[in-house]
Amino acid sequence: MIKLPDIMTQLRQKPAGREKILFVGMLLVISVLVVRSCIWDSHQRISTLQSEIESLKKVPPVPPKAVKKAPEKGEKKWVGTARAVEDTFEILITSAHLHSIKLTNHQFSQPRQEGGYMKEDVSLTVLGSYGALEKYISYLENMPAPLVIDSLSIKRSSVDRDILSMDLSGGLYGAN
Repeated sequence: MIKLPDIMTQLRQKPAGREKILFVGMLLVISVLVVRSCIWDSHQRISTLQSEIESLKKVPPVPPKAVKKAPEKGEKKWVGTARAVEDTFEILITSAHLHSIKLTNHQFSQPRQEGGYMKEDVSLTVLGSYGALEKYISYLENMPAPLVIDSLSIKRSSVDRDILSMDLSGGLYGAN
């Protein structure tokens, strides 16, 4: 049986030469593994991401569908027909297309000539949940006639905190 004083004496002994070499060797192996796994892999990921960023910078950005530029003179393919403008008015105010949106106010101006096109001003106020308003806005992107939004504001309803009020004003463009 080993006594406690014998163990203490063995612990106080200096390590032998081969134990020192084994310890230093293990320390080197562990250090190399840590450096390789942490630093080297991170460096490779960073260089891969930098090359992806550079390749994305070379590709021209694609504007989202909702951001449409105002029509320029001679750009007929962008502009809806007079019938498409009438259909768009009908779609904007028909309850079948509003789903869970409540249309509280709508105003349409008389058509007027603007830059070689007919423009009709639109003003809407709708109420609904966030998800419903999001669907309605995405629905506006696919109207038969282009709707250019001049201003859009969304506010929380003073009556019900779960309901949002959206005020939208813009113009519908049609061919002469």
